[in-house]
Amino acid sequence: MNKLSITPARFQRTVLAVAVGLAMTQVARADTDDEVEQLIRPDSSVSVGIGNVSTTGQRFSMYNGLQDQGIVGLLDFSYIRRNDATGTWYRASGRNLGLNTRELSLEHERQGSWRYFLDYSEISRVTPYSVITGVQGIGSAQLTVPSSPSTNNSQFTLQTERQRTAFGLSAALIDKLQLRLNLQNEDKSGERMFGRGTTGGTGGMEFLAEPIQHNTKQIDLVLDYTGEKLQLSGGYYGSFFKNENPVLRVQGGVTGFNSGVGTVGVPFDNIALPPDNQAHQLHLSGGYQFSRTTRLNFKVAQSIALQNDDFIGVRFYNTGNNGVSANTSGRTDLGGRVDTTLANVSLTSRPITNLSLLGNLRYEERHDKTKVAPYITTLGGTGAAPVLSNLTGTSTTDGFNEPRSLTNWSGKVEASYALPQGYRVTGGVEYDSKERSVSGVRVVGYREKVEENTYRLELKRAMAETLTGSLAYLYSDRTGSDYRNLVTLNGVNSYPTYSGTLSCGQAIPAAQLQVSRCGLLQPIYMADRERQKIRFISDWTPFDQLSLQLMIEGASDNYGNGRGTPDIGVRRGDAKLVSLDASYQATERWKFNTWLSRTESSIDQATIASVTAMSNAGAIVWSSRQKNTVDSLGIGTRGTLPKGIEIGADLIYAYDKTSYRMSNERYAAFSTATSPGAMPDISYRQQTLQLFGIYPVDKRLSVRLDYILDHRNIDDWTWSNWVYTDGTRVVVNPDNTVHFVGLSMRYTFQ
Repeated sequence: MNKLSITPARFQRTVLAVAVGLAMTQVARADTDDEVEQLIRPDSSVSVGIGNVSTTGQRFSMYNGLQDQGIVGLLDFSYIRRNDATGTWYRASGRNLGLNTRELSLEHERQGSWRYFLDYSEISRVTPYSVITGVQGIGSAQLTVPSSPSTNNSQFTLQTERQRTAFGLSAALIDKLQLRLNLQNEDKSGERMFGRGTTGGTGGMEFLAEPIQHNTKQIDLVLDYTGEKLQLSGGYYGSFFKNENPVLRVQGGVTGFNSGVGTVGVPFDNIALPPDNQAHQLHLSGGYQFSRTTRLNFKVAQSIALQNDDFIGVRFYNTGNNGVSANTSGRTDLGGRVDTTLANVSLTSRPITNLSLLGNLRYEERHDKTKVAPYITTLGGTGAAPVLSNLTGTSTTDGFNEPRSLTNWSGKVEASYALPQGYRVTGGVEYDSKERSVSGVRVVGYREKVEENTYRLELKRAMAETLTGSLAYLYSDRTGSDYRNLVTLNGVNSYPTYSGTLSCGQAIPAAQLQVSRCGLLQPIYMADRERQKIRFISDWTPFDQLSLQLMIEGASDNYGNGRGTPDIGVRRGDAKLVSLDASYQATERWKFNTWLSRTESSIDQATIASVTAMSNAGAIVWSSRQKNTVDSLGIGTRGTLPKGIEIGADLIYAYDKTSYRMSNERYAAFSTATSPGAMPDISYRQQTLQLFGIYPVDKRLSVRLDYILDHRNIDDWTWSNWVYTDGTRVVVNPDNTVHFVGLSMRYTFQ
């Protein structure tokens, strides 16, 4: 029998191996102990520093609080303590405390028992345009507009600020029951671009600034039940909005705006601002686990939205009726009310190993119960007691507000089956139906019901342990009920006349172009449409250090040619997306990532210069193909140098371009007009470089240096050198470069 013999040399190697193994075990145990210790007693920290913004960059600083040129303070902190005896946590944190995007949070929690917190945050938004104006009182609800272009102008950068405070409480009441309460208060102040104007005889487009002083309160009270198979969550949600400025009062400007516009002489000197409103909802959601492979989820909710703020006072200013109230409805408020009922149920199941099933059904009914009253009338008579007469028979409104109710049914059925050789096929059908209330007298074509069916087929395969891919095809078909004719108050169909015969798939009386039935004015979201979409996704990890994700998607929308010979309206839409993400771990100290994408979207549509021009004199038909292209690229790296110095860099490039191609089209019996040609492109470029470095002075103290270079180039003819009739100019900085440098020290402690 052979015996095991150990030579001295082998014995030495074996002892060495055991020693190394024991040492590695101790190191691993130490690392694990450090990780556990870090979870139990995480570090607290405080970071203090200063930064410098080289110049004002309204797009760069739109939300980050760095809109002012010069020195800014940098202050962050995090304080965490745990009471080992009771399992109670104390947390406090602050971010951006030197900026107007500051955040503060306080939290006290006993694990598994209760928790409460208090948060405060600020959000600032800077308008990306500046205005040079002679309008006085910006920021208030009382503005004065110069009657002619003023030379005594001031430059303003409009912005809004939000201060949000939130309180939350959660507590375990009894076994399986938990109560959650969240209260939130938000104050929003500032100004936004506004205006008044008309293309009528009074003429003019004047600049105004809407004063914003809003308050929104929200309450969310929820009771959770967590059982072995049944889980429930129900409660109450409320939202309350209040506007401190219900009306904007304007003095000066175009005389006609203050002395009455139109035949009834309603002035533009008092302009209503967003009214107070509130909403209440009771909701219940949950799930039931029938078995290990079958689960039911559901949600039901009932909501009431109310708007009953008082109307502002508006007076007639026309001759003989000055001072008479323009509110002829007989109401002092809208009496707005919308009731919404929501129900949703879904079922997931895996009846056999290779088959997964999903079913979902959703119902929503929005019932508009707003009081109906006459708000548009014709004023007759003179003196202090004017006579309100009926609208003329050719009017396309009956003067009453129109309730907007909606019933929406949607559902989905989907099955997924695992095939041999790593394949999985998924198929599904979705249905969506919207039914709207309609009015008998309208000026725009409308259809009562719209339905859409979507069919999806996807094939997915794990081609190797490191490579997976999927290919999906979706087809949608949207149709609906017949469009309602345009009907005037006297019940007569209202069509623009045309001395010819146009075909839109149905018999049309001579000399009439039935706009609504042909769909010339149909809203795009109601129009018949066929959509096809194809999507390819691949995830490849050729080796542990490298990961790649690729996505290619294309879609096309076809709106058909059912709008008559002029083919007015939207005709076709297309969209494409190509995206690539890559991540590479070069060494334990260095990691790189990059992403790039290109999106294209376009729409082909046509319009007519004037509906009334569709007469014996002919019409001008313009077609336009609008295309938007966005190219984006990002590159980033993180690394560690000798002595523990951490560095990082991120480069972002984006180019957004929108182009318009317009042309004149010839149709039989339609006149030929000069082509409007192509409008200039609108383009937007961004290049942003971010660098940082962290130097550890010792185990607790580190120094951080940040640098940001942000360059934005804008070519937007829609705003460049825009001038209002009161002389206000909108200023857009077409080329802006901002440098930011920040230096801070961070100290961590237990």
